[in-house]
Amino acid sequence: MSWESTQIYYAEMNRRVREKRGGHEAARILLFSANFAEIRELTDKQGWNAVGEYLGSAAVKLEEAGADMILMATNTIHVVADQIQNDLQVPFLHIATPLIEALKKDGRRKLALLGTQMTMESTFYRELLEVAGFEVWTPTPEDRGEVHRIIFDELTLGEVSPAAQDFFRALALKAQHAGAEGVILGCTELGLVLEARQSPLPVYDTAVLHARAAAEWALKD
Repeated sequence: MSWESTQIYYAEMNRRVREKRGGHEAARILLFSANFAEIRELTDKQGWNAVGEYLGSAAVKLEEAGADMILMATNTIHVVADQIQNDLQVPFLHIATPLIEALKKDGRRKLALLGTQMTMESTFYRELLEVAGFEVWTPTPEDRGEVHRIIFDELTLGEVSPAAQDFFRALALKAQHAGAEGVILGCTELGLVLEARQSPLPVYDTAVLHARAAAEWALKD
């Protein structure tokens, strides 16, 4: 949810609209830019229910301002997606929806899931994939800890170190050896550190897939 990944969404949605319509066409976007530091503090001190209330209120304000659809540019905080959707009258585009569509289209069965420790270790994200028919591989506890550290100590601060790039390439190779057929970048900042051309496996960047799906939805009318 840091602004490092928000800019990926903004650029991708506008790029998609321009590709489809040409010229100087751009996406009409209403943006609530949450202070990531406040979200982290709220999570630590008051828990996920408080985060859901905070972001749910923000979503309602966007709807009242004229938004026709709501999306949340984060994977982990989709743990409160149901809470946020409850007060909305407009559609809410879950980040896993375009991901699952892409995986099915490509005929994948076993995927490596990378993200924050909560995304990798909790059931809320894994179950969405398993119910859709996919087998999920996650790294060792030690590697999960390092993925989490890189996300919060580097990527959300706009830092992409060569060591981090090497680590994620090696992790993708481990996933390949474990039988994975693709790598899910289940954190919206991970596209900053592992690009498709660097990975031995196909990469499914949830930030890009989510943003593209939102743009395609908006372009239907």
